[in-house]
Amino acid sequence: MKRNSILKGIILSYLLIFCQQAHSQTSLTGNQTYTQTAATAFDAAAASIDVSSTAGLAILDEILVIQMKGAVIDITNTVNFGHVDNYNGAGAFELATICAIDGNTITLDKFLLNTYDPAGIVQVIKVPVYGDVSVDGLLTAPAWNGSNGGVLLMKADLITLNNDIDMSGKGFRGGQFQNSNLNCNFLTVRADYFYASADDAGEKGEGIAAHNPAYKYGKGALASGGGGGNDHNAGGAGGANISGGGIGGNNGETGFFNCKGVHGGVGGLLQGSNNRIFLGGGGGAGHGNNNLGADGANGGGIVILISGAIVGNGNSINVNGANALQTPGGDGGGGGGAGGSVFIECKTFNTAINVEATGGDGSDVYDASGPRCWGPGGGGAGGHIKLSGTMPGVMSTSKNGGTPGINVHTKSTCTGSTSGATSGFLGQELTNVGLVPTGNIDYTGCSVTLPVELISFSTTKVEKTVMVEWITAAEVNTDFFVLERSKNGLDFEEVHTTEAIGEGSGRFYYEYLDLNPWAGRSYYRLKQVDLNEDFVYSEIRMVSINDDITIHAVYPNPVKSNVVVTMEIGSVRDAEATIYLFDMFGRLALEQPIFLGEGFNTISLKTIDLVPGSYLLKMENGENSIVEKLTVY
Repeated sequence: MKRNSILKGIILSYLLIFCQQAHSQTSLTGNQTYTQTAATAFDAAAASIDVSSTAGLAILDEILVIQMKGAVIDITNTVNFGHVDNYNGAGAFELATICAIDGNTITLDKFLLNTYDPAGIVQVIKVPVYGDVSVDGLLTAPAWNGSNGGVLLMKADLITLNNDIDMSGKGFRGGQFQNSNLNCNFLTVRADYFYASADDAGEKGEGIAAHNPAYKYGKGALASGGGGGNDHNAGGAGGANISGGGIGGNNGETGFFNCKGVHGGVGGLLQGSNNRIFLGGGGGAGHGNNNLGADGANGGGIVILISGAIVGNGNSINVNGANALQTPGGDGGGGGGAGGSVFIECKTFNTAINVEATGGDGSDVYDASGPRCWGPGGGGAGGHIKLSGTMPGVMSTSKNGGTPGINVHTKSTCTGSTSGATSGFLGQELTNVGLVPTGNIDYTGCSVTLPVELISFSTTKVEKTVMVEWITAAEVNTDFFVLERSKNGLDFEEVHTTEAIGEGSGRFYYEYLDLNPWAGRSYYRLKQVDLNEDFVYSEIRMVSINDDITIHAVYPNPVKSNVVVTMEIGSVRDAEATIYLFDMFGRLALEQPIFLGEGFNTISLKTIDLVPGSYLLKMENGENSIVEKLTVY
């Protein structure tokens, strides 16, 4: 056979495999939006939630219930202002499953674990559920806007990061600078913790307590929101999360009759409740009377990932607080935003992954005319990182507090000084926290009988066959199971039917040995049917029969042209193989023979002279072939 015929055959088989992979793997990039609604009332006894709209929700949908605000705080004009007296549901969160919808009322299959207050803004978000997910471009979600947003979540069998997940600066909002209309008066010292007017002080940053107009301004922290700088020209404080924000700096104008600002914002107060999850608190605004002060910065958002495995490829999950901007010419600086929160429920981590929840920096203050010191902004606190299990060796974390701003000019003796502003405190990292919270007591009044509870569904290659196993619990009115198989993850056919136990509690074990799986990859799902003919599908599982050679990782991906790509390949025996690289028109761009030793192999692939674009990377060994996507920029 001529070489061009062989090449055409390789390209055709390669493109077929690639299309199959594309169908079975979801590619995510850009700004994700979710089906979500606001809770308006809760009936704990009936396991139900009244919501503003049920559009886009359906029976068996999994939802996240999360309360954003609502904390009750001390509002006395003392050093205790802003301290939390009662969380009142703020930061409470859990997963739930819808079993019935009636008008704008959704009923859940289990009682909720937590008590929620709708006045504290409770979001009900449909959890996006995937098989395999590839994050191929910078992934984010809408920022918190005062009523919704600020949360990125997903549930998947496998999450592969080919780019970052970034919710930095998408948490609670920083205080907004508003110009003071009062003239400086050295006889009046504004030392109060709260004011109703921006003339007296900068606006507090947003936190887990309500932004009441009566105490919207002033140096007192608003729970996790940093305090604003007081008159005259003091700096705003950094926001908080699980730890506290840095305090704002002071205006150190010299001379007895000159106005001083010695009441910089109080740093956002730590929220020490590990069973809750919070957006990063916003930084407080600086005080200014010449239209020159600075806003406080936004805190970081929330990321919740639930997955069997995560492939990091050296990429990052970021919920950093934003940095406050430098003042345009003096007056008080703004506080940095606090780092947000990350909760990762995952069994296996492959290749390097970074998790960042750092606090934002306070703003520098600048006045080229000098010669006086202004109040810079305080640094935001570090955020909160939670892992369901132990810390994996491939993970690095960062949760430092942000640094305070400084005076930046050349005509003052305090150039480089923080004027009393301080850094935000170090965030917190918790391991072995268990699974994302979920109710565990069934609601027996559910109007729809749910299919059997599926504890696990797994597929295992046994030589050239596939063992399929599943475990159920609390079967009620269950009729039978249908095992289905697919070549491409889309079009399924029936393989086997098994009668269910039907009634009973405890755990029930089922298995089936598929003697004739498809060559290459086979996709399996389980259809669970009850006596009323209601049914639900399990998640999809994939098995590759030709996986004597396995590509564990390809990184960096995306890769810059002329940079070496590293492939980590496992082989059950010594073998020769060939790596092919095709462009999206099917043209061969690279061919590289390789030798694989038994065990783990590291192969380098040069990308010299490759033009930017998408490529199909194929490794072939006899009848075995594996395809990956490679992006060059």
